[in-house]
Amino acid sequence: MADEADDDVLLNEELADRPLDTASDEAQRVTLLVRRRLAGRRLDKYLHARFPRLSRTLIQRLIKQGAITVNGKPTKASYEPDGHDRVELVIPPPEPYDLVPEPIPLDIVYEDDYILALNKQKGLIVHPSKGTQVGTIANGLAYYASSLSHGEDPFRPGIVHRLDKNTTGVMLVAKTDEAHWRLSLQFERRTVRKT
Repeated sequence: MADEADDDVLLNEELADRPLDTASDEAQRVTLLVRRRLAGRRLDKYLHARFPRLSRTLIQRLIKQGAITVNGKPTKASYEPDGHDRVELVIPPPEPYDLVPEPIPLDIVYEDDYILALNKQKGLIVHPSKGTQVGTIANGLAYYASSLSHGEDPFRPGIVHRLDKNTTGVMLVAKTDEAHWRLSLQFERRTVRKT
């Protein structure tokens, strides 16, 4: 299979020398011109391979919202890009959020400038949801850490993976966007060993 960089031409000159910034305060526009038919490759998988900092979940959500178009028209995640297709992405800035910082005791077992590892206790919810807005690890992290990665969900700052409410174990938390991206990639590729 050919390298993804050979599959298209990036038409945004300002992005040619730097990676896509998923935590930018402004919406980013990216335009690609597909060089050849990508038979058997779904649009969402192709874009994720092309921009690994964008998760497939985010890409699929952007496609459903119409923020990713092909030849100026909305499309589906399952679309197989064809030669000369013009794929446009509009990546919105992260949404502001009101995650309430709370002094929840966290069992931090390791911390450096990029990540922290905590021992998750049974019965503790990792991040807010419709039924629970306070008392989560995310609320505790917002109180504890001066900076955490943005990630894709404003109610999950720094959270790279989660453990169920009644599961105990070590959780990794990213303090920078770069660390979040790298850890997410390792979990996605299943190169993280859990013991």
